[in-house]
Amino acid sequence: MARVLTLLYSLLAGVLAWPAGLLLRRHPNFAGTIAGRLGLKLPEPPGTGPVLWVHAASVGEVKAAAGLIRALKGACPGVAVCLSSMTATGRQVAAGVPGVDLVFPLPFDTPRATRRHLQRLRPRVLVIVETELWPSLITQAASLGVPVVAVYGRMTERSARRYGLVPPLARAVLSSVRVLAMAESDASRFSRLGAGEVETLGNLKLDSVADVDPAKRDEVRGSLGIGDRPVFIAGSIREGEEEPVFRAVERGNDLITSDIKPETVHSQL
Repeated sequence: MARVLTLLYSLLAGVLAWPAGLLLRRHPNFAGTIAGRLGLKLPEPPGTGPVLWVHAASVGEVKAAAGLIRALKGACPGVAVCLSSMTATGRQVAAGVPGVDLVFPLPFDTPRATRRHLQRLRPRVLVIVETELWPSLITQAASLGVPVVAVYGRMTERSARRYGLVPPLARAVLSSVRVLAMAESDASRFSRLGAGEVETLGNLKLDSVADVDPAKRDEVRGSLGIGDRPVFIAGSIREGEEEPVFRAVERGNDLITSDIKPETVHSQL
């Protein structure tokens, strides 16, 4: 069943890629990249040394990968890091990340386009940031003997249910992926879907916190007039989510000023 579903996906992706390219050719994220995404134009490998292919969907994932890339470059100075991204802004930010040797758009997820990119770049490892689980990219990498590692792996319950609608396909794709999950809950969902090897290593984005310029930090604190008081940041919230955040902060403040120990606040919230 898994082989049949994988074949059906590959056929459907191969057929739809060409009209998709025609429809998306003027979109800001795709303009000027269609030939490459179809596998008609391939990136040139930077140098002749070992290559690491990192895929980060957009700006957030690129920034999350920056610390990892820096660490890999430090451990393996001769490795060339090739970074693919789906969006134009992601590629723009990636071009400024120290240690990135090549930036290119992610090919459409067809067996032909992904395999041609893999054969051209010949990466030692394919690193996927977060949850960009493209079936053809992963299965083609596995067929060519390229290890696939998902770092900062996140899997919400909603996403797990969606992937679980076709369990044989999910297992066929994830069985060759080593997942370094963000939290135990994410790891559990990846394991449930059939990931080959799963570990919990925490939040990759926190590795970049040390890169904050102390002078810039002090400047921001000074402009806010907050002195040495702690600062609470609600990051990545959407419109309409402000009220629950305010209630959580108020509840946390009440707990901290009561007899409850501060370390219990997080679980209470």
